[in-house]
Amino acid sequence: MLRCIAVTALALVVGVAAAQQSPPVAPVIREGNLERLILDDGLDTDAAQWRPAEARVSISTKQARRGPTSLQFHVEVDWSTGEPQYPIGWPRMQRSFPEPVRDWSGWDYLEFSIYVESSRDKLPATPMGVGLYGAGSRADYSRSLTELQLGKWTDYRLPLADLPGVNPRSGIQFHISESNYRDGDELDFWIDNICLVRYVEPTLAASRLVEQAIYADSRYLLVDLDLMGVKQEAKAEVTWALSRNGTVAAEGRLDMGPGRSRVALPLPSAGLAAGEYELALRCRGDSPAPFALKVARSPWQEGTQ
Repeated sequence: MLRCIAVTALALVVGVAAAQQSPPVAPVIREGNLERLILDDGLDTDAAQWRPAEARVSISTKQARRGPTSLQFHVEVDWSTGEPQYPIGWPRMQRSFPEPVRDWSGWDYLEFSIYVESSRDKLPATPMGVGLYGAGSRADYSRSLTELQLGKWTDYRLPLADLPGVNPRSGIQFHISESNYRDGDELDFWIDNICLVRYVEPTLAASRLVEQAIYADSRYLLVDLDLMGVKQEAKAEVTWALSRNGTVAAEGRLDMGPGRSRVALPLPSAGLAAGEYELALRCRGDSPAPFALKVARSPWQEGTQ
């Protein structure tokens, strides 16, 4: 926690104008049921937008996740330099976004990919962090990138619904804490394909059953749904069917707005037979695989026999 506070306190103000003129905003790319807006694709013009501290940022062809190049963030851990009050500091790279792409309200995710090499044979538990900036000078969202592995690409998809607020999104920072490393460690992070992503058609993402087992006399089945690809104030149809051995035991439809919600699917008043069931959810775009549900005999039903 102290490291996070210190990183935030030491962060540069994102609103400071970059030394280079911002590159033109990329067009939105359609890929099946997804649209992408590339914020940084590891080009020369992109590298010029980053303000590194205690580190170097350059363009590299050694590793790339999308296209021929990526950003290379090179860090040489040195416990004797850094910020005057913090010699064991926070090497970082930070950039601001141009005004036309600071409104993220119409998007579902932030994506980026990172590849890591190091002079050490194992990464620490917290090898890197990312911070996102709103209207202020300090990051209002941060996340530890604990999933990173040496010699592998790690793809990140961060739901924008997890952010404290969407607009404006003025900049991004990647950083490490030198206290997590040994003096003299050398690190290279290749960062690529920083983009905003949204679904074109109504799509159920990150949906789940609240309980994987219920009693046969349950009146409702609780499901958490995350509907994307629907504009604010609009609705989309979601159909559902609960089946056992291919026979539908209950079904229905929902008119849902965008975002996350918990819904109660009504079950037959006569109850369900005990056994293994599948719940299928469908909408116009992509849908999740059917969920497995176990229905057990109710102790109250047994007590009446």
